[in-house]
Amino acid sequence: MCFTDDHDDLELRGHPKGLRAVLMEHKSIWDKYTDMCKWHGAKVVGRCAECKKAQVCKDAEHQVKLVEEMEDNITLEDMKLIEEQVLVAEDEWCCMYWVLSL
Repeated sequence: MCFTDDHDDLELRGHPKGLRAVLMEHKSIWDKYTDMCKWHGAKVVGRCAECKKAQVCKDAEHQVKLVEEMEDNITLEDMKLIEEQVLVAEDEWCCMYWVLSL
């Protein structure tokens, strides 16, 4: 994940590549990600605010959401649908960090 020793830019030779450079090498993935950003009207970012949160915070927010929805007399079938929606939302390509982690 470093630039080659014969790279055109002398200053980059041997240095680590950034997220953008790594993803751009995989044209089909880069094109899909940038198309999704355009479609959603979002910027191409290295790491979004959601991905910057610690997993503990994400888990806590998720639990609070589930409890709030349970207080509204939600059924077991509704809970399953909510869980599926959370899983689908986690599959969104929100930032370069997330795309590379997938």
